[in-house]
Amino acid sequence: MLTTKNVLKNSLWVSACCTLLIVGVLIPGYILLQDSSDQVEVPKGKHIKSGSRLLYSFLEQVKADEDYLVLGTSETGIYMDGLNFWGLLDKDSTLAHRFYSFGGAGRCSYVYFPLILDNPEVFKDLNLILYINPTYWRKGLNNFREDYYNRYIANGLVGAVKSPAKDIGIYEEFMAPVAPMVSVPVYGARIVDNFRSLYYHDLNQILSEKEQDKFQKNLVVDSVGLRNVYQQMTETLDMELNSTHEYAQKNNGFTVIDQESEFQSNMLRAFIQLVEKYDINCLFYVGPVNEVYGMQKNPDYVPAHHEVMKEIKQILDEHQQPYLDGTAQGKIPGTFSDVQHISEYGAYLTAMQIKEYYEKAQ
Repeated sequence: MLTTKNVLKNSLWVSACCTLLIVGVLIPGYILLQDSSDQVEVPKGKHIKSGSRLLYSFLEQVKADEDYLVLGTSETGIYMDGLNFWGLLDKDSTLAHRFYSFGGAGRCSYVYFPLILDNPEVFKDLNLILYINPTYWRKGLNNFREDYYNRYIANGLVGAVKSPAKDIGIYEEFMAPVAPMVSVPVYGARIVDNFRSLYYHDLNQILSEKEQDKFQKNLVVDSVGLRNVYQQMTETLDMELNSTHEYAQKNNGFTVIDQESEFQSNMLRAFIQLVEKYDINCLFYVGPVNEVYGMQKNPDYVPAHHEVMKEIKQILDEHQQPYLDGTAQGKIPGTFSDVQHISEYGAYLTAMQIKEYYEKAQ
């Protein structure tokens, strides 16, 4: 019998279905179909850490534009007012493509293993530059650092890729120390996070009336700029120690290589394994150590650093991986700000070296 109660009941059911259709399908579909080619922005750390759809959308756009993503540790994470090596390359008006960066203290390549395994398709044919800092072969860093790992990668993501990581033999050494038991809530949380990002980030971006500042390439990395930066560095650095005056006053010793551990070398081999398996376009950059500082403070420690740099290049040669050798910078005064971080002059030399490589490749 057709009653008012049944009509209301059926109307509410239809309304509920329509609402779910609009909220769950039509609006997300509309958002995903929007052209975001002019809206490339580096995702926040929390989105990288969780492997959210915002991260993978960013990587897809970088790949589609044939741009470059630079990976590195603290030497890459330092912004330098936009004048770090990747920032210089990004602003160079003679280079057609853009250069983005994921960097930070302890952000070694193993924190990207779960991300690559979680979505290998998005990494396939992606242009990467991995900056290898030999200082991470020293005591205290040549081992699994749970504090750094937890800073950059969510435990749930590690658990989600346990099976493929075991299959290729990288789980025990590079993930097991922090991996949790995988449970339904882990997967549920990722679904909720991805769905929420559609409304909080994507829709907000579409509806926002604020005009974003259009990125401009406004400099040229060349010998003239290099001379200008060098002149500035002579005023702010202790050229004898190859560090800032402030750091020189701390009177710290040189770093000591951990010759008992193979952790960093094994990590490099594992990263190469992923690069080869998933067809990632990666250029490796072998960075310098501050040999000027080392020879002044602890000359007996320097030969072990030479062995590390030699080993890194041997590993890359064995796997026939393309790399640039920036180790000679460590002998040049003005290239460092402390015992392990490159200065603006060092960053400029690095940018020039990478730029020359890509210009020759064209």
